[in-house]
Amino acid sequence: MGSKQHRNSIVCCCDSSYAPHLAASMTTLAEHNNACLYDVYVLSSDVKARSIKRLRACLSGLGFNVHFLQVDASAFEGYPISGHISMAAYYRLVIPDELPQHLSRVLYLDCDTCITSSIESLFGVDISRYALAAVESSDNPEFDRNRLSIPCPHKYFNSGVMLMNLEYLRLAKLSSRSRDFVVANKDLIIWWDQDVLNGLFYDQWFELDMTWNFTHSHSCLTRDGLSLTYVNSRGETRSDIIKVVHFTGGGFSKPWNINCKSPFTSIYREALAKTSFKGLRLEGTPSILSRIVNKLRRIFTLQKK
Repeated sequence: MGSKQHRNSIVCCCDSSYAPHLAASMTTLAEHNNACLYDVYVLSSDVKARSIKRLRACLSGLGFNVHFLQVDASAFEGYPISGHISMAAYYRLVIPDELPQHLSRVLYLDCDTCITSSIESLFGVDISRYALAAVESSDNPEFDRNRLSIPCPHKYFNSGVMLMNLEYLRLAKLSSRSRDFVVANKDLIIWWDQDVLNGLFYDQWFELDMTWNFTHSHSCLTRDGLSLTYVNSRGETRSDIIKVVHFTGGGFSKPWNINCKSPFTSIYREALAKTSFKGLRLEGTPSILSRIVNKLRRIFTLQKK
């Protein structure tokens, strides 16, 4: 194990239902990044005290300094939400204001990510002239770019993994401009905070390669385990290791759903089993009562035959 000499800052946004998934995500981070110290900031508004206690014990046990920051959810009243998303998705829009002012950069990670390699080099990316660094969205980005009237040659990024320049975003008044954007474009917003960030900073972000935010839409690429061959934004063929797996979408795409078919599902489930949330019942798992009823139905059917 390498010597731990400096600190990096991680921030996540979490609601009560995502507490176990955050624990699993941070467990994967610790397993692949034990050469430095981490401060982990968790923005939330409705996580139950018992879950916070379990999360704090889990993250502290991984060697992280953990800080829970209470967000005023009423500040996002009227913001559009849908599907599997809760209001917590918008909390990342106030990260520059909520985090300590001495922090100049932070890595934001969605709770449905798993870290599969060292991410130390990401903190060395120069974003001094940018609001953030991110990966281009893999889910029909051209449609989203046109929907938000983002001019060519600019792209549309996924907000699930972002290296954020906090000084830049504070000067840009992210939180207040976000509300103005939501009010002016409420009927256009489909992908929540991601639309807001793209609408405001479409020409002020640095593009990372897809190994930093690998989603199910990338699965058609040539891949062997965690090794990936791909063409980067400059048209160059590259081979690299996937560093962050992101389980985008809802329903069966989530590794905590019993029907999830992602080849990376085991990474999440093995990590969850190492946390205090082990034993979490997977979504879609039949209840004891339904299993009993189905068994009796099968017995009754066999007897009739």
